[in-house]
Amino acid sequence: MNHKKTFSKIGLILFIGTILNIMIRRLAGYLSMFVTYSIPSGDFHFLVQMLSMYFVTFPIIFFLFKAVPTQPVIEQKKMKISHLITTILISYATTFLLNLLGTLIIGAIGMMMSNEVEHVMMTITGSISPFTNFLIIVICAPIMEELLFRKAIISRVSHYGEKIAILFSATLFGLFHGNLLQFGYAFVLGLFFGFIFVKTGRLLYTILLHMSVNFLGSFIGPIILEKTGALEFLNKFNELSGNETFYSELMDITMEHMNGLLLLGLYEIFLLVMVITGLVLLIKSRKKFICNPGEITIEKGKRFTTMFINLGAILFCGFWLAQMVLQLFG
Repeated sequence: MNHKKTFSKIGLILFIGTILNIMIRRLAGYLSMFVTYSIPSGDFHFLVQMLSMYFVTFPIIFFLFKAVPTQPVIEQKKMKISHLITTILISYATTFLLNLLGTLIIGAIGMMMSNEVEHVMMTITGSISPFTNFLIIVICAPIMEELLFRKAIISRVSHYGEKIAILFSATLFGLFHGNLLQFGYAFVLGLFFGFIFVKTGRLLYTILLHMSVNFLGSFIGPIILEKTGALEFLNKFNELSGNETFYSELMDITMEHMNGLLLLGLYEIFLLVMVITGLVLLIKSRKKFICNPGEITIEKGKRFTTMFINLGAILFCGFWLAQMVLQLFG
């Protein structure tokens, strides 16, 4: 049996889906120009693009996946509430630390190239309303992406072993985010979500984890910054930089925003506790991350080439890697 064909078909379907997504989103954007809308333009265009992807492109991808046979259903097991909370803490800690590391890396790259690299998620969340943010990033994205990258993909390669299924799915999931910053933490989260899925067989758990991470990382943060007045404080701080009266005026705006800054400080302490707790739990749980072999064994030296050195995977991975490079040098 040519095992590369299975991975190639999956990669090819995702590549076709990627090209279709670009075309569909552009068409939706063009058609939206003839629609009268009563919500902010940033929200409207973001909704049009994301809803067209999740509810037009994704169903087409799911249909195409019928050409790749699924494997026996993974045995379903329940998680205790305490274990679910543990996984949420680990997920958030991982996201926070890798996002911080990624921000430092792209900042350093930007300095070396004298070109500021865009922080994609900050740009997106800063340009849409909380309702739109919640609907798309907290609700739609986790459900649709887990259906695709965990259920649809892992269920088709699980017979090669849990490790291969998790790694393949996580790599595609990370690349799908389309930028270097998000690739890092999306890839690691993909590994973690994939492990939870193969061990429990329940997509609901990974959807809840995905929702929790997006809620804490991309939804509640911008709201806290706005409601506490921290954004206004930072804007005024930047305006004052270099002024002769900088220190006196800084004291004035600090006193003006004191209550908000205190609340922001408490929120940051809360996040820090979550991150430290999640990191400790991850270290304590590290010995539990054991993957079972599958019905089909691929030799160690051939696993990478089987998964990624094939037409479909090369097209999909190559496309998104090129997008990341272009973004860095754009």
